[in-house]
Amino acid sequence: MENSTFVRVLRIIFFCACGIVTVGGLVLFAMVLIGTIIGGESGSAIIIAGQTKVVPIYEWIMGGGVLLGIVSMYLSKTFAYRIEKRKKEDAEEKPAD
Repeated sequence: MENSTFVRVLRIIFFCACGIVTVGGLVLFAMVLIGTIIGGESGSAIIIAGQTKVVPIYEWIMGGGVLLGIVSMYLSKTFAYRIEKRKKEDAEEKPAD
């Protein structure tokens, strides 16, 4: 199931979720910045709205995206349970000519 369509769809959804959450972080940053510049009750209302309405949505998207990313890694067998020790020859740097 390494290159199945299902795994590809899961990866596409995962990367879309990453993009959405990144844009959401930028939106939240802009709301905090604008709220700080405006100041007063209006500014604090903008910041609180960002924290109470925007953040929970992006937390759900992020959680679902991470879950789908982990599932796609396990289905495609692109994970490692342990760190393998390299051979001594591989670890040494080869001198330049």
